[in-house]
Amino acid sequence: MEVKVDFDHFVRGLDDLSRRQIPFATAKTLTDVAKLGQLGVRRETREAFDLHTDFIPSQVLITPAKVSRLEAQVRASDKIGFMTIHEDGGIRTPVRGKALAIPTFTAQKKIPNLRTRSGRINPKFMPKRLLEGWPQGTNRGYVEEGLLFAKRSKRAEVLPMFDFERSARIPEQWGFADEVRMIVGLQASTLFRKNLIIAIASARK
Repeated sequence: MEVKVDFDHFVRGLDDLSRRQIPFATAKTLTDVAKLGQLGVRRETREAFDLHTDFIPSQVLITPAKVSRLEAQVRASDKIGFMTIHEDGGIRTPVRGKALAIPTFTAQKKIPNLRTRSGRINPKFMPKRLLEGWPQGTNRGYVEEGLLFAKRSKRAEVLPMFDFERSARIPEQWGFADEVRMIVGLQASTLFRKNLIIAIASARK
């Protein structure tokens, strides 16, 4: 996503000394806006998704601007690359195998450690692990009518854990780009004006 900011109307009529401070004020402003965008996207992520940890919001990162590179980024780290489909929505299909294993609502509510800190399924609850030995029944999982039923422990109740589907429609849910655009629109001009005044004042000392 690219958002451009035009500060030309703020710099008309400046003397040479003041104009030399524009790149410094611009770099500082772009970085300030990126930091605000990062906070906004992290907040939006917590509100939009039922997260068990803060790992996913913490992986919304920034690349600060420099005078030599007047560009700042708000980005998702590679560790949460699986989240990008939630921005524009789409159809998710299996990477391996014939079906997606989608955690049921019951499993997500009743098993606090169903997912790891990164948001992925806990290895001990992976369908392959639950179904070891199936259909002979040597383990705690079994499949019936497209649902994987299992116990989270020997003494626990049997729960519908996963729904097997050939594909799943992922809705537009994240709002990453919209949040950044809104913050740029609201904050960029004010921050540039402030940063330019500070830069000019420092240069005149």
